[in-house]
Amino acid sequence: MAIWRFALVVAGCAAVPDVVELKHAKDDLALLIEQDQQQFRADTEEIDRLTDRKRHYEGKEAPLEAAALEDVAATLVQKAESAALRGAGQVLGASADEVKRIDEDIKRVTAAGKMLHTSIAQHESMLTVIEHQIRLLQWRENRKAETAETGGHLGIVGSDEGLDENAEDESASALESAIGWKQEDLERQAFSTQEALTSGIGRKSAFR
Repeated sequence: MAIWRFALVVAGCAAVPDVVELKHAKDDLALLIEQDQQQFRADTEEIDRLTDRKRHYEGKEAPLEAAALEDVAATLVQKAESAALRGAGQVLGASADEVKRIDEDIKRVTAAGKMLHTSIAQHESMLTVIEHQIRLLQWRENRKAETAETGGHLGIVGSDEGLDENAEDESASALESAIGWKQEDLERQAFSTQEALTSGIGRKSAFR
């Protein structure tokens, strides 16, 4: 059975979700992907910022700047200004503990970014399947309407069910190549996906 047929007949279980609900699901999933992509870009920028700061602390300029600020602070009479310069020297000079903290932050943000990257790729594959389902259901609705008017599939005399199955099998192979999922893997997940879609993902979504 072609992968997308689960959206039409799944062991006589729940009703088939209509195109409107699938479009709702598509919109919500696309929004999740966009949000994850924004967070991924933010994580990338954060890693760049932390790396630049660590590079400064480990460079030659940091201790020289800290020493210069301390020398000037020692000559000042005003305690407030002297304290400000010493504070700046501590910030710019940093310490071994500060560099260690930056390393830990880089590792943490990098791990989060990797998880987001994996999540985005998975969700984009799911979105591809949903979009294909929408096109298929729309095509089936159009064919059903034409059948009602003409009394045959697209006006062709005789049975074209075999032709329809061949076309769906070819589409399954193309989809499999596009998203990197095996048809049999998707078919194993067909029932749970059907239940999720028919429970009204789009209708009660928190994203709209």
